[in-house]
Amino acid sequence: MRKNKILSVILSLIMLSPSLVRAEEEKASPVWKEVYVSLNGSDNAQGTKEAPFQTIAKAQEYVRTISNEMQGDIIVNVEKGTYFIDNPLHFTTEDSGKNGYRIIYKGEGMPVISGGVKVGVFEKSEHEGIWKAPVEGVTMMREMYVNDKKAYVASSNRQIFGTGYYNDPKTSYDYDGMYISRSDIGDYENAEDIEFAWQRNWKLSTSRVKDIIPDPENPDQVIALMAQSWWNDVASAQYNDLRGRYDVAFLVKNAFELLDKPGEFYYNKKEKTVYYIPREGENMTTAEVIAPKQSRLITFDGRTENNRVENITIKGFKIAHGAFYGMDDTAGFEIAQQQNVRTSNDAPWTTPALIAMDRTENIEFLDNYFFGLGAVGIYMFDAVDGTVIRGNAFSDIADAAIAIGWAHHGGVGATYESVQIKPPADSGLCNLITEKTKASTSYYDNFAYITGGLSWVTDADIAKRVNGGAWRSDPYAPKNGEKSWVRYDFETKYNITNIKLAFSKNVENECRQGYEVLLSNDREFKEGSYVVVATQDTPASNLASYDFDSNGEKYRYLMIRTLAPTKFAISGVWAFTPDREPYASDVPSRNNTIDNNYITRTGETICGGGGISTFYTKGLTVTNNELSNIPYSAIMFGWGWNNKAEGSGDNYIARNYIHNVNKTMHDGAAIYCLSVQRGTIIEENYIRDDYVGEGGVYPDEGSSYALIRRNVTEDVLKNYNLWISTVREITIKDNYGWHNVNRNDGTMIELEDVQTYLPGNDVGDAYEIKQNAGLEPEYEYLRDLVPVHEPDLVEEPRVIIETQTDHHIKELTDCFVALAKDMLENGSFGYLPGDYPIQYKFKLQDACDEVEYKEGVSNRYSYLKLRKIINEMADNVIRVPLNELIALCDKALNLPVSANRGIEGTVSKKAMQNFKDKYIPLKARSEQNLSVAEERDLLLEIEPLYKQIMESKSAIGIKYLYVEEMIDEKVDKENKTITVLMPANANISSQKTEVLCEGTSTSAVFEENLNYERDFSLPVYSKDMDKYEYWQIKVVHDCNNSLWNTVAEESNTAVKADDGNVFLSINKAPYVSGKYFSENTVQTVKFVPKTASEGSKVNLIFAANSALEFDNNTKELKNDHFRLEIENGLANVYERELGEERLIKKGVEFPLMDNVENNIRISCLPVRDKTIIVIWLNGELVTNVLAEREANSGYIGFFNEKTGVKVIE
Repeated sequence: MRKNKILSVILSLIMLSPSLVRAEEEKASPVWKEVYVSLNGSDNAQGTKEAPFQTIAKAQEYVRTISNEMQGDIIVNVEKGTYFIDNPLHFTTEDSGKNGYRIIYKGEGMPVISGGVKVGVFEKSEHEGIWKAPVEGVTMMREMYVNDKKAYVASSNRQIFGTGYYNDPKTSYDYDGMYISRSDIGDYENAEDIEFAWQRNWKLSTSRVKDIIPDPENPDQVIALMAQSWWNDVASAQYNDLRGRYDVAFLVKNAFELLDKPGEFYYNKKEKTVYYIPREGENMTTAEVIAPKQSRLITFDGRTENNRVENITIKGFKIAHGAFYGMDDTAGFEIAQQQNVRTSNDAPWTTPALIAMDRTENIEFLDNYFFGLGAVGIYMFDAVDGTVIRGNAFSDIADAAIAIGWAHHGGVGATYESVQIKPPADSGLCNLITEKTKASTSYYDNFAYITGGLSWVTDADIAKRVNGGAWRSDPYAPKNGEKSWVRYDFETKYNITNIKLAFSKNVENECRQGYEVLLSNDREFKEGSYVVVATQDTPASNLASYDFDSNGEKYRYLMIRTLAPTKFAISGVWAFTPDREPYASDVPSRNNTIDNNYITRTGETICGGGGISTFYTKGLTVTNNELSNIPYSAIMFGWGWNNKAEGSGDNYIARNYIHNVNKTMHDGAAIYCLSVQRGTIIEENYIRDDYVGEGGVYPDEGSSYALIRRNVTEDVLKNYNLWISTVREITIKDNYGWHNVNRNDGTMIELEDVQTYLPGNDVGDAYEIKQNAGLEPEYEYLRDLVPVHEPDLVEEPRVIIETQTDHHIKELTDCFVALAKDMLENGSFGYLPGDYPIQYKFKLQDACDEVEYKEGVSNRYSYLKLRKIINEMADNVIRVPLNELIALCDKALNLPVSANRGIEGTVSKKAMQNFKDKYIPLKARSEQNLSVAEERDLLLEIEPLYKQIMESKSAIGIKYLYVEEMIDEKVDKENKTITVLMPANANISSQKTEVLCEGTSTSAVFEENLNYERDFSLPVYSKDMDKYEYWQIKVVHDCNNSLWNTVAEESNTAVKADDGNVFLSINKAPYVSGKYFSENTVQTVKFVPKTASEGSKVNLIFAANSALEFDNNTKELKNDHFRLEIENGLANVYERELGEERLIKKGVEFPLMDNVENNIRISCLPVRDKTIIVIWLNGELVTNVLAEREANSGYIGFFNEKTGVKVIE
């Protein structure tokens, strides 16, 4: 939130660096030694300033050798530059700061730690506007970065539907794919790269396409064959609209044919080539383009919970370009909630992190920029205490910026109880397979829980599993001739000395034999890349144990695989190593701090990830962060859906500024929590623009015992959403907002009414909370680190229009209509401090009326319009600082006083005395030492007094004339004339009109619409002055004896050419035809492109739903329309709806003739809520295209950026 600018300046003058304020509060440690790193150095050097090391890893290795003797801090100074890494920086207990001192890795000039590779040289491809370049060293690309700006995988830009399920009787599956209209998808090449993505409520479900083939029975549609067995399982759950279904809207991603807008790319795996459409201003011959490669950049890995990594600071770096391969070779994946991932060949697991932390104490991340990371940014898994994450920027993160803990940290009564998992025999060795080890399988089943942690086979009952019997292979594997397998990824190479497999008693003999146990460093276990630990030809016992001597070799991957296409099942797996001590994997993290960070554009790929996401944790402090542009919830903490789990508590969430969140997934909130939260306080947060979500603060199932107070919520559906009885014993009080809409179905809830104020008129306490929320002044610079662009998400308006239920929409409209009526009744409109600008009074009333009488989709459009106006009004209240308002009031004390009120500009004696009696004591208060809240309240108290005295002046005249469809007006007081500028083709014979007069004067109240076809006089009367004035009212409705008109005379005028035709000049306001594009007709436009050079460019806009909202920039045309863009013999057809323009036809041959007459004919035919557009040029059929928007009539117009147009007809 913006702070007092004077304070910011003072602070910036006294501060040498953003972290000094906090540093002054701490006792500074002496610096014992400094080490230096430079890209120009050598790892054979001494690490001095004169002879620096070349890599951070070498500096780390050196520091480890001297740290035991530390007598002060060690600072590793890393020079500016980009440090590409092939292996993660791995910090263990040996890397800790010793003897109470810290090891500080300090960047000079923000050096970059990059996990990416540079993309090769770009060249123009054979496709117009698309560039290409070779990419080596990656297997898949979900992200790419061009000049430090994120590029996005090619996408359909809009959600589509299938038309039905497809079943191939030749396969063993019930669901093999879906039918899709050819208007939504084509016969794409490399169809196996394509993904369909469903984003619903809190869940992301993605399914991969196997192939796209023609439908032999219907040429208008195709069959999308889906990758199995994932799709069969997903489609079988037809009751669940949170998973993939043909009749639930989904996006199409990752096809070359979808490349249609700047900033998009497609990676062709076969060619190892990336294709890209540059953004404006990007020179692809000089651009730096990076593709992520490394899936881990930094790890902190303490030996045990009692022997941790400690006292390390990472400061002043840009940490960037991390990849995530976990979803790339699967048939599909789902993000169930937060960081819970399930893929087609994996057991449920947790999203990995680019910076992973286990068993640490007092680690700091200060003043860094985390950018372009393909999974979670920083993840604090097990036993991470005392971490400080302060003064960092996070942007363009695929999952959460920061995550803490996981589902097994809840303790007794949790959804997953956190129990120390012991191997079948305590050998004293470390078991590498725990609850969070990534396990992959050859077959997806909805209950494929097979990691050691989830199997829980114990000494006491080797044949019993807590959560079921066993993972089983694909029942059709023998028939299909497929081997079955289970694979584990240890993430690091280890010496494996023993492997144990468990089979519960319900696993048949035929399913526990005929397998081999393999180790490898090749994830694919290609022939020759692995060693065989054991082969099991006969039925294994309930616990099978295999010793192994690796002769010193270390391995990362373990696989159990059938020897032939036979049935297989398994209940538990353990792998033992002497390389590390045994450690507990169920120790929760405590007392961590996330403070003054700027977090934006997170959760872009894994939408349910949020901004800050925690499972079970205690003592967490989240303060003064700014979070924005997030598809789901901004801050999530807690896990489980009951009141029993005590894994969370004593968390403090305060003074955060959260805005533009829940942009695509609605069952969330700015602040979302689960489970028991004893001692947790949520206070003084400012929440704005979360109207898709369920509330500002959302305590979901099991949330209990928290205190929620002194928060500000604006532009939200509900302030506080307690929807179920399992939410209990929460206190919610002393909160502020625009309205008092809440839901309380909880148990023993203390919920006070929200203290309301009109938008833009926040009362003192609310105003102070808003001012103190978000980044403190010394950290506001963080916003400047982050490139500005909108995230590539389904737009919020489209989410509202296409995916929200009627019930949800009714809640939204009821809430905002009530708020609008409150503003109309109690708001102040005019030109004085404290007023909403007068024009909003009429806009708001019209928008409110429109919502109330429209139904269905039209109602949803109307709601969005109403909400936009309310937010504009909140941001545009006329306001001056208190000292300026005091000066205005002092000046008003000198207004002339008239006894009989007959003199213009005077006020009555009574009015002046009343003003003095109320104002003088308030002015005296302003001279006291006031808090921010007291000063704000005083300002709000004085504003109406000033308005009252100024409007009590004897005056006559018109301040403002409102005509319903007008673009603008000009008030000429001297000549008592008002000129109203109307859009082309507006029906000026009947217009709603309202008049605002000066001072105490009045005019007529028009109950019926007025006719503006002729100028007329409007009488104004001042009772005080006993005087009439007559004002001339005229309308400028541009007409040049032609059917073609400019938007308004003030913008430009259509010039009549010598031959009597109309000439439309270059780069001016659009021109609109009086020939309204009528329903079920073919519109003809005859014109001459006038250009002195070769290569004209013409934009023809048609079927626009309004002439009112044209302006000088086609990118800002707010009305719905189609646009035909013609340049250099080619044409593109665009469709604009809800403020979003999308390309629907690209590169059509269009031989427009320069400087001679051309004839364009356009037909729009509605078909099943869509529109078939047919275009002819000079008598020849040029193209036809199916558009999503249904529109067979509307306005037609030109917008010409570089080519003049002479219109003939």
